[in-house]
Amino acid sequence: MTGEQHAQASPSHTKTILFLSLTIWLVVMNTTMFNVALPNVLNDFSLAPSEGAWIVSGYSIVLAICTITYTRLADYIPIKRLLIIGITIFGIASLTGFFAQTFPWLLLSRLFQAAGAAAIPGLSMVFAGRFVPLKRRGRALAMIASASSLGFGLGPVVGGVITDYLSWNYLFLITLCVLGMIPVLYRFLPNETTRKGYFDV
Repeated sequence: MTGEQHAQASPSHTKTILFLSLTIWLVVMNTTMFNVALPNVLNDFSLAPSEGAWIVSGYSIVLAICTITYTRLADYIPIKRLLIIGITIFGIASLTGFFAQTFPWLLLSRLFQAAGAAAIPGLSMVFAGRFVPLKRRGRALAMIASASSLGFGLGPVVGGVITDYLSWNYLFLITLCVLGMIPVLYRFLPNETTRKGYFDV
């Protein structure tokens, strides 16, 4: 069955894109929230700026690599399965990050966050291109892009407020909310069959 045939069978593209956009907003906001919290982290763990920078740069590197990986895997593994795996990894990493008491623990939590977060923006684009009918695809892609931009814009604001009044650990609680999207996306994302494929490492 082709993407367009799937699209006709899908019950609600608008709701699916809306929930995907909300998930993207949370994930992208997580990327920039920690930028403003970095001085506090450096102070708490007595780190040099070059060491603390790995919290941001390490996240970006893993995010870039894993985004390519997820979108390639989507050629033969169902998008629903990949998204749920990614959100689960992201959520578990957020929970462990909240309890981080050492810098290596914090850094690993951020890297695993990136490994999970990478599934969401890329696969949302794949979903829109594969399942949303052409006449509504532009609006769907615009919603995804808008959610991403909003996340980048609000991240420093939310991160600054939480860091000032609570602690950088609580930034992880905000992103933990993304686990609530799993049952919703499981319901709305279309079912696909697993196909044979080859991943060129």
